[in-house]
Amino acid sequence: TARFIRAQHPDIKIVALTANAQPQDRERSLREGFAGHLVKPLSRNALYRALADQAPTDGASNGGTGAEPAQFPLLDALGLDTAAGLVSTGDNPELYRKVLRNFSEAGGDLVGSLQAALAEDDWPTAMRVVHTMKSLLNLVGAIALAQVASDLEKDLKQAVPPAQDQLAHLVTGYSELREALRGMDDIAGADDLPV
Repeated sequence: TARFIRAQHPDIKIVALTANAQPQDRERSLREGFAGHLVKPLSRNALYRALADQAPTDGASNGGTGAEPAQFPLLDALGLDTAAGLVSTGDNPELYRKVLRNFSEAGGDLVGSLQAALAEDDWPTAMRVVHTMKSLLNLVGAIALAQVASDLEKDLKQAVPPAQDQLAHLVTGYSELREALRGMDDIAGADDLPV
């Protein structure tokens, strides 16, 4: 692991590359001695930024362009982490718009499928539905709600009935997010995402 390598080579910088995209996963990587944390699928831009962040600076400030991340007030108000959403789409704003539209318009009746599976104590189906919801939520940048789905998925893997408050939070949050995105005239329009 990073600690072992750094013990042998203290000057080397190691960046984690993982599918684990939750904030606590990044914190764990940094605690474990990694200099950075990248999430799959990896975009070229994210890789170049990570490499620039780790490159020797010769006294200059570190961090690539040094620009602050853009703010997207409409999507931020919905609780979306647009930076994570853009990373999941390879830093492609147009693809991110398409993902948001698909989530809002063609997300399927996952809530109904989940409720039906739970009503029949069909834990494997409920777990698959929650896993799909978690993946879609991560993809659009709804990280906090994806964490709720992740916690429920763990319970369902153990065939433990989900906590009703968590289940209600996931079902309500997922439905409200889809509805809010559906109600936007131009999802992530020109004022919200760079082109």
